[in-house]
Amino acid sequence: MPKFYMRMSPADFVRKVIDLYFAARSPNYYHPSIKRGRSRTISGQVEDLCALFFAININKKYTYLVDQAITFNKETIYPDIAIIDNNELKSIIDVKMDLG
Repeated sequence: MPKFYMRMSPADFVRKVIDLYFAARSPNYYHPSIKRGRSRTISGQVEDLCALFFAININKKYTYLVDQAITFNKETIYPDIAIIDNNELKSIIDVKMDLG
């Protein structure tokens, strides 16, 4: 069963992002002859982590949709995080990682 977090400070959040960057440097599957060049992207993991940070630290009970389709006026978008309150879209957040 996944770990259920009850608290997360901004410092905890940053530490977890740093840990993700370090983990992304290594191959997912070890073999002595595998050498990874560029790191894997961590954007999806940070989207999940941001949603968790908000869910823990925002005192109002919202629903957080991570990378889910939202359609309006026959146009579909995939925001990184959408914040929903009583079936009403309150905010869209675009998480930027690995800029360069």
